Amino acid sequence: MVTGATSLGVVRNELFATIEQAEHSLELFIAERHNVSLLQQAVEYLQQIRGILKLIELTGAELLAQEALLLVTDIPAGAGQERDGQLAALGKALFVLRRYLEGLDSRREIPELLLPVINELRQSTGQPSLPESYFFSVRLDQPRPIRNVQIQPGEANRDGGRLRQMYQLGLMNVLREQNLGAALKLMSRALGRLDDLLGAREHSRLCWIGAAALEAMADGKLRPSKSRKQLLARIDRDLRQLLGNPQFEAPRSLLKELLFMVALADSHGERASEMRRVFG
Repeated sequence: MVTGATSLGVVRNELFATIEQAEHSLELFIAERHNVSLLQQAVEYLQQIRGILKLIELTGAELLAQEALLLVTDIPAGAGQERDGQLAALGKALFVLRRYLEGLDSRREIPELLLPVINELRQSTGQPSLPESYFFSVRLDQPRPIRNVQIQPGEANRDGGRLRQMYQLGLMNVLREQNLGAALKLMSRALGRLDDLLGAREHSRLCWIGAAALEAMADGKLRPSKSRKQLLARIDRDLRQLLGNPQFEAPRSLLKELLFMVALADSHGERASEMRRVFG
């Protein structure tokens, strides 16, 4: 069976009709909140939508439908104004889902486009947000190119702290959204020099990949969203452990997020280009 965006045409009419029915049931329930049957209809339509999307393997759209289903089953009959935010999130999710599926006629699936509304639904049910790289797949165990970097005994202890301070200086400007391009380039240089200082080996993979991600963010002019600011602050916390513990290994989730920044940005810089060669 052909799956994905190419198979949408086979189920298109049924799927869009079911989305319209779900939207209609939800709109009626908002007006008649004690009508249990309207709420149950919305649940049943969302179950059908999720089932169809799972069948044709539209991963992002299926996840959106699943999160919407979780939310609608959490709403009781007779819901008061305290549920208005959740009901609004459901209506928005169905609208976004329909528009997203309409656009698949002319392009391949890009599930990342659905993450903002997926996270809005998750927050409505008290779940943590999914990271930007949730749908991104990469082999993190690719060996890095060998570089002949000579380091002197004690040099890392002497200069590592200074380079971390250099990174922190750039980070403060990013958090304040001041001189973003210059700040990101400063942080990239700091990580690149730290990588050299640590011998450009597996031990310093965080610095190697992090320098490329910051270069890509500067070149691509990526907006410093809250999650990206948290990502850059997380690097700083891990640098402290890296400099203090020779056995420290950066979390794979952090490396994946950084590589996603490289994939996302339109950068042809030296470091970003190396990431693309190594990780594809």
